[in-house]
Amino acid sequence: MKIKIFLFALLLVFVFGVAGNVFAMTEQERQALIAQIQQQLGQLQIQLAQMIAQEQAQGNQSWCYTFNTNLGFANSGSNEVYNLHMALQKEGISYGADDINTYSIGTSQAVIAFQAKYKITQTGYVGALTRSKLNSLYACGTGTTTICTPSWTCGDWGFCIGGQQTKTCTDSNNCGVDTKKPKTSQTCTQQSAVKIKADGSDGPLNVFLTLGNGASVDGSGIILTKNINLQWDGIDVSSCQASDTANPNIFSGYRPTSGSLTVTLSGKITSSTNKITDTLKITCVSVKTGNSVTDSVVVNLFYTVNNNCSASWSCTAWTDCLNKKHTRTCTDWNGCGSLVGKPIETESCGLAPTVNIKANSSDGPVAISNGSSASLSWTSANTTSCIASGDYWSGARAVNGTEVTTAITSSRIYTIDCTGSGGSVSDSVTVNVSGN
Repeated sequence: MKIKIFLFALLLVFVFGVAGNVFAMTEQERQALIAQIQQQLGQLQIQLAQMIAQEQAQGNQSWCYTFNTNLGFANSGSNEVYNLHMALQKEGISYGADDINTYSIGTSQAVIAFQAKYKITQTGYVGALTRSKLNSLYACGTGTTTICTPSWTCGDWGFCIGGQQTKTCTDSNNCGVDTKKPKTSQTCTQQSAVKIKADGSDGPLNVFLTLGNGASVDGSGIILTKNINLQWDGIDVSSCQASDTANPNIFSGYRPTSGSLTVTLSGKITSSTNKITDTLKITCVSVKTGNSVTDSVVVNLFYTVNNNCSASWSCTAWTDCLNKKHTRTCTDWNGCGSLVGKPIETESCGLAPTVNIKANSSDGPVAISNGSSASLSWTSANTTSCIASGDYWSGARAVNGTEVTTAITSSRIYTIDCTGSGGSVSDSVTVNVSGN
């Protein structure tokens, strides 16, 4: 359509460019102009047909792309994201306000819509299953037909009703064929039973939360909170009891044989690789046998990274020096999933040196008679050299040793300083003279 408008405008420019002179022409000149216009119009029509044909040919060229890597926020700005957007556009799915190669909230929501369309677990990230589906739709082939292999996932068997029970099986690859599809119905003998689901799922139900959307951060960890809708049904049962593994419990007490309840699962994790998990169970009594029948569902809360996440690092104290190294653990409370700016967690060190000096086998202070001598002794560990300092006591000394002082007539302090790979250390002892 744009081509047609352009050529029509071009023709108008030509016509009106000469229209001002029409009335000054002779009849012969006017006839010649008409012939010229007709000739020009014919040429433009030929050009128009050629351009439309070229445009149609280009439009019919099928876009293709083979996705070889998983995609998420960290891949924003890459060619892979550009082609992901191309695929989403062909699916009629909008990626919101994101630029053509930006992977942000809009793209994440679009991927969730794509995953929901093809019955893939909705994470907002392009993992193996999502890539497989994208490639089954848009991968660049070699001229041969791509073979789609179904990947079946089945729910639990339903209640036995009228001698029959069923279950639902879905192909995550959405091949559209029943090849190797598991059996979805079977005969059965009706027995007492109870069934519980979380948000319509037999479980495990995996929920991915982001900052501001179920996840928050304080000084000690990442807090995850999610409302979960539980539904349970029983057949030929009574006296149903609810229980779960959360602390404190969120699903407990006696319950009707069939019902629903919204519970809030919440907890704190100290790393983005951790999760909050709860097993919610319903136990009933069979009206036929008096035995207990039970069913449970597992719910997992995960933290997933927001775009433009800024890390907040916090480190534990260094451990004691062992094998000339000490360590600590550093945690990003924002759980960005990136190592950017992470402090070091291992550092070289030496064992801390120690030294102890005594006078007459005492840590002191000790008292001796005027003019007497004292026996000094010292021991050290993790040291390489020692130096004496103080009254009548100085110079290099062995790392362990003994020495007798000269005659002491007034109070003296004997100090020894030792050094090792782990630093320096000092100790002193005081000798007093009796009567002074």
